[in-house]
Amino acid sequence: MKERKLIPLRGVKPAVSLLRKSRALFSILLTYTVLFLSACTKPSSDVPKTSYQQNLDLSRSEGSAIQIRHAKGFQIDYEDGLTLLKIYNGIQDRADTLKYVIVKKGQAIPPKYHDYYVVHTPIRRVTVFSTTNIGMLSLAESEDAIVGVSNPKVVNTPSVVERIKNGEIADVGHAYSPNVEILLEKSPDLVILTALPAAKFAQYQTLIDAGVPVVVCAAWLENSPLGRAEWVKLLAVLLGKETLVNEKFARIEMQYQRLASLADSVQARPTVLPGLAYKDSWSIPGGDSYVAQFLKDAGADYYWKNKKVTGSLKLDFEAVYPVALTADFWINPGTAKSIEELLAKDTRFREFAPVQKERVFNNNKQLNPFGGNAYWEFGVVQPQLILADLIQIFHPELISELPEAFRESTFYQQIK
Repeated sequence: MKERKLIPLRGVKPAVSLLRKSRALFSILLTYTVLFLSACTKPSSDVPKTSYQQNLDLSRSEGSAIQIRHAKGFQIDYEDGLTLLKIYNGIQDRADTLKYVIVKKGQAIPPKYHDYYVVHTPIRRVTVFSTTNIGMLSLAESEDAIVGVSNPKVVNTPSVVERIKNGEIADVGHAYSPNVEILLEKSPDLVILTALPAAKFAQYQTLIDAGVPVVVCAAWLENSPLGRAEWVKLLAVLLGKETLVNEKFARIEMQYQRLASLADSVQARPTVLPGLAYKDSWSIPGGDSYVAQFLKDAGADYYWKNKKVTGSLKLDFEAVYPVALTADFWINPGTAKSIEELLAKDTRFREFAPVQKERVFNNNKQLNPFGGNAYWEFGVVQPQLILADLIQIFHPELISELPEAFRESTFYQQIK
């Protein structure tokens, strides 16, 4: 499989807004977001050498209304000439929500929306705490709006990296320990989090009191690749990029579904072992997880597919060992770049069938010098690229049937 070079994503300065909330309302935000605390997006210990932009040359669609078809964690409605955004407090429980009303500056808001957080557009300055959100902003051609990031060394998007070097983008700390002084200095119009950490919530209260809106982009809670990617539409609404993102997501959705349809025709489905053991404990994706969906859509069989869990299963090494002895493939073994690295962690890996057959693949093909990985920065919002990689791995006989643009691997490489 040839290497797919990631190329820069084009950035356009977007419009941005101020959200002004009181202490009383913000305390409600804490209540609604407690369940977002665990399992923030994976640390970008892997980020690419360059950023990627799929060729999404679509004609303009009519209208800019957002429709959600895959994501379960948020909802967008249009009422009274207003745009309403609801972010659910966990996908399974929609009783508690974060509610936002998005309006242009000066636009009147009916009294019935008194309990909504108000986001005034346009928005022009954004701070993010996950490289996944950088990838989403890039897809929306709005990465030039970024003024603050967490752990800037692992950022991959070339234009953002350049602005970090020039001092235009600041290191704002970790989501659980933000540098409030720097955040206030950068005066963002919007802070995007993957969760709101209760332990440090008082620090975000300071930002809210200063007029900085905080929005949760919890794509990591979704149980399907397209559902995770569709969170880009949430950012599109905030940035006024609905038409552009609608067009691009429609192309991504179409490409993904066509690839899945191709893999669905296979006669034999190889078995796959995902992940890596840590201190004799193995985090295995549940059967309702996005990883399990990727494997199914790529024409693979998954031993734990019937475990109705969206997140991970915590299993002892001994529970995984028999499966590993007969699996056809092993994917995503941590940050390993070689079999030697894997065996240094545990010599028992030598007995795994995928190790003996040299069928170990990892999603760390595109790393920057500091370990930042394109997989987490761009793969979430462009799952069709990940799916194409997996189909190439599990079904090399299908490579010639893939569209030409998907015959070169983007994120995955063989571990030898």
